[in-house]
Amino acid sequence: MYRPKSDVPFFQLDPQYRRQVFSDTTFQLDEGEVYTLHALQKNFTSKASGLLLRQETFHKQSFSDDRVYVNFYNYSAEGFYQAPESQKIAPAVVVEGLFQLCIRDTMGIYLSLYRGQAHQDGDYANSIVLTNDSIASPAFDKTYLTTLRHDSFSGSVMPYVSFPLWMGDETDHIYTDLWERFYFLAPGLDIHHHAYSEYGLSDGSNEYTGGLITKTQGNFAVINSLLQGQRIFVSNDYSDRRYHAGAGIYNLVINTHSGVDNHRSFATVNSIEVINGQVYLTTIQRRYAPPIYQ
Repeated sequence: MYRPKSDVPFFQLDPQYRRQVFSDTTFQLDEGEVYTLHALQKNFTSKASGLLLRQETFHKQSFSDDRVYVNFYNYSAEGFYQAPESQKIAPAVVVEGLFQLCIRDTMGIYLSLYRGQAHQDGDYANSIVLTNDSIASPAFDKTYLTTLRHDSFSGSVMPYVSFPLWMGDETDHIYTDLWERFYFLAPGLDIHHHAYSEYGLSDGSNEYTGGLITKTQGNFAVINSLLQGQRIFVSNDYSDRRYHAGAGIYNLVINTHSGVDNHRSFATVNSIEVINGQVYLTTIQRRYAPPIYQ
């Protein structure tokens, strides 16, 4: 159902809005269960829409406090990947992100864990230049994690995969500057040897003048899970105007003032969803000891 974005209760809306039905269906919701409800475009060609109900399982599972958990979904509309670029991107709009034109229906996901979040503000809004990042461990350098398959109909819960919160040298186990980069790669391609670049090109007057260095045909994409999802530029020096073309989301490791520690690092349980060229993150809310100021 479509309605204006306002505080007006549904039954006080004009009749024209109460008649614009988005979807008409019935779900059975069982006591004590947790659900996620999505309103999705089901078919990109016909523009048919519908609802998808996912019955969650995280509240029935045991999770370790020293591991970060995540599962992945591709809820893109049927036909979105196959549709021509002109139907996905407005005329004269530069394709500046690796996910914009979608990914294939089956993709391997690989994980690199980085240390170092120190940064300078970038020249553009919501952009940064990292100053001390490096691979946290050879064990997590483009390491296979899981396989993502398109499924926008079943509502099945995908298995959680995990990685360690601590890399071994944080002796106090209070704070880590860990962050994550997820690579999506089509089957049959080698994560260490393929033809696709992670970067796009800009100039001094526009963030994404050149767009992607290579078009990926849906074979390759990246997610940067760092800070608050800012765009990462290589340098503020105009001699190198590359930016990282991965989608930006919040870090899966939460660093917050808790107790006497500012900051303290916490592991999380997350879902990452790819929908029609966009990437969405849901992190399950948890409680932290309130800050103590000394």
